[in-house]
Amino acid sequence: MAWRLRLEAQAVSFTIEKGKVLFLLVRKANGWRIPKGGVEKGEDFPETIVRELWEEVG
Repeated sequence: MAWRLRLEAQAVSFTIEKGKVLFLLVRKANGWRIPKGGVEKGEDFPETIVRELWEEVG
């Protein structure tokens, strides 16, 4: 069996409003998770993070 390496980018996004810390999470079938995704050819990590945030949360 051949192994393939897949690069992924993940970011913890948050803001502080009225003294409370709010995190950006994505709801999945098995719970909540931080938005993440695979790095596409020609992309760097910051570009991947921005694309994934738009894809997953709009």
